[in-house]
Amino acid sequence: MKNYLQSVILFLIPFAAIAQITVDQNVYEVTSKVENVLSFIDGNFLVQEKTRNGNKFTWFNENLEPDQQLEISEKLDYEDLYFLSHTGKNIIEKTRKKDHYLINKERSFLSDENLNGEISDLFYYRSDVLVDVVLREFLTDQYFISISRKEGKENFEDGDYSKIKIFLFRKNLKTEESEYFPLEIPENANFNSRWPKLLYHTNSYFILTAIESTGDSERTYINTKYDYSGKILSTHKNKIEVLEPDDEFAIVNYSAGAFMSTPSGKYGSVTQKNIVNYQFATSLAKGYLEYDPFDNSYYLFAAVKPKKGDSGMLVYKYDDSGNLKWKQYYTLPNTNLKYLNSYNRHITFDVSDDFIGFNIYSTKGTNYCDFYAVDKVTGALKNSHQFRKYDIEKNGKRYNNIYSPYNLKDKGLQNLILDSKMVYAALYYPEIMNYLKEINSEGKTAIKSSYIKDGIIVSRSQKNDDTIVFERILF
Repeated sequence: MKNYLQSVILFLIPFAAIAQITVDQNVYEVTSKVENVLSFIDGNFLVQEKTRNGNKFTWFNENLEPDQQLEISEKLDYEDLYFLSHTGKNIIEKTRKKDHYLINKERSFLSDENLNGEISDLFYYRSDVLVDVVLREFLTDQYFISISRKEGKENFEDGDYSKIKIFLFRKNLKTEESEYFPLEIPENANFNSRWPKLLYHTNSYFILTAIESTGDSERTYINTKYDYSGKILSTHKNKIEVLEPDDEFAIVNYSAGAFMSTPSGKYGSVTQKNIVNYQFATSLAKGYLEYDPFDNSYYLFAAVKPKKGDSGMLVYKYDDSGNLKWKQYYTLPNTNLKYLNSYNRHITFDVSDDFIGFNIYSTKGTNYCDFYAVDKVTGALKNSHQFRKYDIEKNGKRYNNIYSPYNLKDKGLQNLILDSKMVYAALYYPEIMNYLKEINSEGKTAIKSSYIKDGIIVSRSQKNDDTIVFERILF
């Protein structure tokens, strides 16, 4: 610990007290190339640096204080970090030889390339039909979890996915004990090649979401909360449907998986150069949902293309028992989401302890980058802003790998590279907008943020600087 204190300068001080918010600050002196900075919902964060001999990991707690540090001789890129637990306390590294190591207080061997035991998402049916069953993998502070079919348990008959038995594989990170549990599956929530999705997980439960039914104007999700023995803790159905009979869901790029490229041979060869021209919408392009860990609720959302007028955003909020709390339709002024293929129209959706936010932006064609901040209790729109001059950043290399996508050109923000979470907060709290303008006056700065209970954890770095500033903003 003595060497650590010699190589790092820390100032843990009240940085500001502006009306309703307070900001605590920690200045971290970078002594090696920063590979990544990761923050987590409990307020912890992790800095990965490349050293001359390998890598250095530094964990910080919610008070911005260093908890521990580990240096290893292996040279790792961020892509080598195969899994991170939701708190950042455990990391699984996958080596070039496909061995897996656990990184926390030390680096220890965990598994060869077969990390999933007998769990596999691909198998041949009748020796010539390749069947793809979705595989869900994630890491907690205690277990590595893998969910899919178990080898030798196909039970696949004439394309009926409901016949396939699904298992939960659980590997204890401390004892390395491996166990298999049959996964209980609600009716109509069967595993297939794309669904269910992993919606959220903690150390005590995880949530899977599946689509029961979907169309151009309505969709029903089945949300199921499990323990780590594959037992159902609760399950309920949540429905979203357009409010006007002539309205339909728009085709929009919500997240990875919303569009997919056409396989080579079906519509001709697809090259890397023209792959964007061969993007086709999946079920994820007609809406999605987010879980709110702060008040244990679900937000279903979808862009809407009305028969006439501007496009809109539809949001439904359900509680943890499946009861509808509110539904709201938000008109998106001067925004057209009526294209048959809106691969270049993107929507993000974020949930904080106080508010929700959604962002609509384009990466081709008409420029718009619009942000909306909404009251969580009522669904009322609190504030919004439309940016027409902006750039989408590709990486954060010049900012100690602090990466955020939006370089907004409005006066007072033109020097900042922001993520959507920080923009929503600035729209919801004028004091945070003042905080951003103060940082903007200091020069080009990248800012990355993560929501925590009652506030935000911020990582920021000026261009080509040798320090990273960590801040905790409490509302």
